[in-house]
Amino acid sequence: RSAALRGGTFPVIAPGTSAGSRLYLKLIGQGFGQQMPPTGRLSDSEIETIQNWLDQGAEWPDAFAGEAPSVAPVPAAA
Repeated sequence: RSAALRGGTFPVIAPGTSAGSRLYLKLIGQGFGQQMPPTGRLSDSEIETIQNWLDQGAEWPDAFAGEAPSVAPVPAAA
């Protein structure tokens, strides 16, 4: 999740804007190399679901991110 949100020169996932998300643009075949997935285009309803998710803020709960939770800061270190 963190790598997808960070991206490189262009974010893979841009919460709040499907038009600014490399993920969406690759799904609809508009730039950034080969259309995804390479095995065949997703259905219009699947693409619409991803577009809506991105436009609505791309909520991605920590429990589903597959990443270790952040370590809480030690109060004494502050």
